[in-house]
Order: sequence, then structure tokens, then C-alpha cells
Amino acid sequence: MKEERIEWVDIAKGIGIICVVMGHIFQSQMLAHKIIYLFHMPLFFYISGFLHKVKQNNRAYIIQKIRNLIIPYFSIFIFVYLSFFILYFPKGYPVEYIKIDILYYLQGGRLLREIVDNVFVVMWFITCLFFTQVIYNMIQTTFKPKIVHIIIVLLLMAAYINSICFPVFWLYWGANIALMAIPIYHIGFVSRKVNLDKYSFGFIIGGILVCLSLILFPQNRFDMMLNDYGIPFVTLLCSIICIYMIRGISVYISRNAFLSGIFSELGKASLVIMAFHLPVYALLWKYFELKSPLAIVSIIVIPYCFYLIFNRFKVTQVLFLGKYKSKQIQK
Repeated sequence: MKEERIEWVDIAKGIGIICVVMGHIFQSQMLAHKIIYLFHMPLFFYISGFLHKVKQNNRAYIIQKIRNLIIPYFSIFIFVYLSFFILYFPKGYPVEYIKIDILYYLQGGRLLREIVDNVFVVMWFITCLFFTQVIYNMIQTTFKPKIVHIIIVLLLMAAYINSICFPVFWLYWGANIALMAIPIYHIGFVSRKVNLDKYSFGFIIGGILVCLSLILFPQNRFDMMLNDYGIPFVTLLCSIICIYMIRGISVYISRNAFLSGIFSELGKASLVIMAFHLPVYALLWKYFELKSPLAIVSIIVIPYCFYLIFNRFKVTQVLFLGKYKSKQIQK
């Protein structure tokens, strides 16, 4: 059962990263785009929560997450920005622009939209995931289970207050988005205790109905970066149903060795594909004006090749994948 769950997770991440890529290629008025933006980023927080293992040593856990997430966050920027300086920027790119780009990246969050044609826009997820994992682990190690559930509800309410009453309010590194990410993360965490695979078909039907409902309710949208959570509680519920739909689809895919292998590999490389697909797309457009669907395939395959290269060398594993062979964190 354990191996099946792990396989399901990798497949779901593979489906999720394909949705991320398509979401940045499709036009915003398309139904497919609206469907993707209902669940694609919540899916990754749910999966991360599903995999979370509570560590009693919070200090060591924070250090681990800095290595896993923050070091790749900066390494990716340096690698991509230097590459763009050679291949993308016009000659004489002003030093003032470079300083602004670096400053905006250091602050992260919404400011990532202002850097080099949005090629770093998805990196908000990495820093937000850092806050989400660290804060959630602290909550789990500090409070009893009943109190944890109360805190999660309070965070959810705070997320809606931010979204509805103070929509322009945001924090560096997307820290305010963690108010919504943590409840989704928590749902993933508690779902480990329940075997939902036998309800896969029902979740798939429910997810399809939710997706079709977007024809009548286009405002049912979950854009986490902009803390736009759609219809309070309703959109969140729809998002969770779609996540379980992806989970159900992943369970069925796991029974096919060929498809399972493809989606699992993409799932393992999801962080690299997420970080590099927009820079690759910008370069392909600049030199070849490549359009979908060929663009979608290209900006998945090329970053996947990056992942294979990064995974071969210890230094690139550390810098870009956040992989370390260190002593296990104390429990």
C-alpha cells in the first residue's frame, strides 16, 4: 500500500506540472485555463502535506527546508538570469534594470511578475512552500491535535480576510499566501490516515462536474499568487474535489506501466519543470516564435532534461534540487 501511495503522488505531481505549463500557455478566457486555475497550485500544497512527516526539532527542520527550497530558489535565479544576460537581453541592458530585477527577486511574491517578462513568476511557490512547511511543523509540534484544527480554521479565516477585505495586501516571499496554503496542506496531511482510493471513480465524476460548472460560474477561480480565492469556501471545496479527481485519475494511471512511468518521471522533475518552463518558453519564442502545442511539449521536455543533468552531479543536486546526503533530522 505504501508503494502504491508513493506512485500515486509522483503521477499526480506529473499531471499537476503539465497543468502548470498549459496554464501559462492557454489564453485566460479559455475554459481549459479556468479549469487549471481552479486546482493546479493547491494540488502541490496538498501533495506536500500528504508527504509531510512531523519533526520535533524545529530548528533542524528549518535548516533542512532552507537547503531543500531556499538555496534552489536563489541558484535558479542566478543560473537563469546569467543565461538571459547572454541569450535574451538586448545589448546595453541598463545596470539600473539589473539592480531592480535582483531587488524584486529578493522580495519575491507579487514582484516576481515585474522581472524579465514574467519568467520567474512561478517562483513564489517555492518560498511560500517554505513558510507553509516550517509554520505547519511548528504548529504540529507545539499544539495538541484539537488545537491544531482550530488554528487551521483561524488561518483559513485570515486568508479570506486578506483576500476580500485587503486584496492588495501582500508580504515578501508570498508569506501571506501561506494563510491559505497551510489549510490545504493540512487537508493533505490528515488524508494520509484515510484510504480514499476506493472512491476514485466518484471523485473523478465529482471533479468533472465541478469543472463543467465553470461554464456558468467563471468567477469560481483559485489564483493563489494574487490571493484570489474565488467564492469563499465554495471555490476551496471545488478545488479540493478537483484535487481528489486528480488523485483518482492517478490511481487508475498507476495500473498502466507505460503511462505510470511517464507521469512519475515528470512528477519527480516537477520542481525543475516549474522553475524553468517559462525561461525556456521565452527563449524559444524569441528565436523560433514557437507556439502551442509544440511549445507545451518543448517546455516540458527541455526542463526535464535539465533535471536529468542536475541529478547526475552532487553540486547541481545541492544547488538546483535541494538534495543533501546529511544526517537524518532528529525526531
